[in-house]
Amino acid sequence: MQICAVAGAFSLSLMSCGIHGYSIPDHLQGKRLTEVSSFENKYRESVRMAAAAMPDPGEFYVELEERDSGTLYVLHLWHQSAFLPENIGMNGNPGGKCRDVWYSVKERKIIKTLFWQ
Repeated sequence: MQICAVAGAFSLSLMSCGIHGYSIPDHLQGKRLTEVSSFENKYRESVRMAAAAMPDPGEFYVELEERDSGTLYVLHLWHQSAFLPENIGMNGNPGGKCRDVWYSVKERKIIKTLFWQ
């Protein structure tokens, strides 16, 4: 099963967790945007800032990517609606809420947010 995003195609092994009908992928388990302590120390500031910028941060899961030799973090924010049964396997951003938040380590701020296409 595949879900595609701007950042690329992700092959997902889904684990049913029984929360409101969502099946959260194994690699995102325990990676809620609001659970800052579940991330390595070096990422926590970026996660906190991303959470503060979201209207409903508890609805997002985070997949982190380092770029530019660790000077840029891209937080791929998966909205829980992407994991509803009717959205599993759909391309793009079926719930319309998934996005990437770009955090500059040097500037210590979010430099852009892009919705998935």
